[in-house]
Amino acid sequence: MPGIPLEHPEIQRLGQFGAAKERIEPFRVLCLPENLLTAARAEDLLDSQDAIDLAKRLREAKVSCATSLDLTPEAGCLQRRGADLWLGTVWILNRKILPIFAKVTIRKLKGWQERTKGKKARVHLRLRICRGGDAAEIGYNGDGRTLIRLLEGLGRGNEKAK
Repeated sequence: MPGIPLEHPEIQRLGQFGAAKERIEPFRVLCLPENLLTAARAEDLLDSQDAIDLAKRLREAKVSCATSLDLTPEAGCLQRRGADLWLGTVWILNRKILPIFAKVTIRKLKGWQERTKGKKARVHLRLRICRGGDAAEIGYNGDGRTLIRLLEGLGRGNEKAK
C-alpha cells in the first residue's frame, strides 16, 4: 500500500520488532499499544484489552485489522482496571474505511458510556490517519461524548473518499 508512511517512528519501530512492510500492507487498520515507542523489545509491547476488542469489532465489520499481537506474536495483552477506556494508537491506513471505523468505534463508546454512567471516566486514543504517504495525528484524552462527535464528523467528512 503506497500510503503507509514508512518513515514514521511508529512504523519503523514495528519493523524493528519484526513486522516488515509486507506484513503491514494487507491491513487497513492497525490497533497498536500506546507503549510502542518505549518498548525495548517485542515482548514488552502490551495491547490493551480495549484495543483488542476494538480490533475484533472492526474485523466483524469486515475491516482488515491487526494488533501488535498479530504483527509480532511475542507481544502481550494488558487488562486495565478502572473505568477509563484505553484504545491505544489506531492507524487508519486507508481513509476509505473511516466511516466504518467511526461507526464501529461510536458503537463501542456508547456501550462504554452506559457502563460508566455517573463516573469521571475518560477515553484515551491516538488516531493516525494516512494520507498520501503522510499521517494526520489526533491525540485524545477526554470524555466519550466529545469523541463521538469528533468521530461522527470524521466519518461524514470521509464518506466522499469512498
